[in-house]
Amino acid sequence: MSVPVSVVVPAHDEGPLVDRVLAGLLTGAAGGELEVVVVANGCSDDTAERARAVADRSAPAVQVVELPEPSKVAALSAGLARATGEVVAVVDADVVLDWPTLRALTDLLRRTAEPRVGAPSLAVDTTGCSWPVRSYYRVWTQLPYVRSGMVGSGVFALNAAGRARLGELPAVLNDDAWVRRSFAPDERITGPGSFTVFAARSVGALVRRRARVDLGNRDLDRMSAPPAPGQPPSAQPASAHRPAPGNGLRAVVASARRREVATSDAVVFLALSLAARALGAWRRRRGSAGQWSQDRTTRGAASG
Repeated sequence: MSVPVSVVVPAHDEGPLVDRVLAGLLTGAAGGELEVVVVANGCSDDTAERARAVADRSAPAVQVVELPEPSKVAALSAGLARATGEVVAVVDADVVLDWPTLRALTDLLRRTAEPRVGAPSLAVDTTGCSWPVRSYYRVWTQLPYVRSGMVGSGVFALNAAGRARLGELPAVLNDDAWVRRSFAPDERITGPGSFTVFAARSVGALVRRRARVDLGNRDLDRMSAPPAPGQPPSAQPASAHRPAPGNGLRAVVASARRREVATSDAVVFLALSLAARALGAWRRRRGSAGQWSQDRTTRGAASG
């Protein structure tokens, strides 16, 4: 028997965080409203044990799946295979999302039989971050693709038709962006409320995180997006649903000239973005582009 909402939580060594993300999802959810599938992949800590402890004391169904190798794509595939919900959400273990916000989003997604993907608005918590990181995110949160129609960066949800469109997930670094690019802007829904992501606390951690995102985006640019219904794969190039012009570094410079963002913040943003691109290029030359890149600064803060 299906439930209204399934949530897949991929988790690699997320012991300090899995309690937090599950508490947000489960609090207020009635039995039969929600199922959660935690996929512990390649863990060397107590992620699975903590998730099972939550399952033992929670009324909504919580399943725990363990995979031997660290792979987010494999974790997503395993979780989606077990999900029975009319709407399926993917929630990263390092974000905070409450059940009322997720329920409101799923209500919107269930109103149409057309393919839809959605997410609540995104809020970035920079508490405890260094000043360059705070400067970076003051600019990043003003980018057009973040402010309107943002899907991913830790949370996305699909209605039944949207899930069918995705099919099997490819082996990509940036799964959020791949999902976002699989839907036209008018097929993306922004739900009421917000979820919280936690910024990397140090410059080094931020650059490493953004390098992985940049590598993932460049890989996606070389791939073909999933074709629209009735179209052959060649009919929809990878650029079909790329972020619109106005999201790049030149746009940041233009925003600074128009005084929409502080010049000092724009300088920091540009410098860190270029550093991330350089690191990504170096990783690609070394053949380590696909290495796991987890930000331990936010994990340490959560466990403290």
